[in-house]
Amino acid sequence: MSRARRREGSLDLAASLLCVLLGGLLWDLGRGPGPALEGVSCPVPVELDGRLDCEGDTLGLRAGDALHEGRRARMAPAWIEALQLDVDVNRASEAELATLRGVGPVLARRIVEGRPYRDLVELDEVRGIGPKKLAAIAPRLRFGPMN
Repeated sequence: MSRARRREGSLDLAASLLCVLLGGLLWDLGRGPGPALEGVSCPVPVELDGRLDCEGDTLGLRAGDALHEGRRARMAPAWIEALQLDVDVNRASEAELATLRGVGPVLARRIVEGRPYRDLVELDEVRGIGPKKLAAIAPRLRFGPMN
C-alpha cells in the first residue's frame, strides 16, 4: 500500500473517530447534545442507536435521520438544533420546527396546521412569521414533497 493511500485511510479513520467521540461526549443521558457544534465537519450526521455518526449516506440515510434498533426515525430535536440541520417545513414535527430560532410551540403548531408550503412566500402567510423571523430561519428551511 502506498504511503499516500495509508495516510488517506488514517485521515478517514481519524475523522470517523472524531465524530464517534463527539457523539459520545455530547450525548448526555439520552437528553441530547450540548451546545451548537460550530466548526465541526460532519457531512451527513445521523443518530445510530444513540450515537452520532457522520456518514449516514453510506446507510441510505439523510442528515437528521436516526436508526434505533433497526427502525428509522428522526434525530432528537436537541441534536437537530445543535448540529444546525435543515428542517423540512412540510415533514418536520412540531418539536423539530421549534428548533428554529424564534419558533416556539405555538408557532410550530400553526406551521404544521397550514401545510403544505411551496416556498417562503407561502410560509410568510403564517400568523407570527414576519420578515425578520423569516429571514432568520430561511437558511435552515427546506421545502420537501407536499404529501
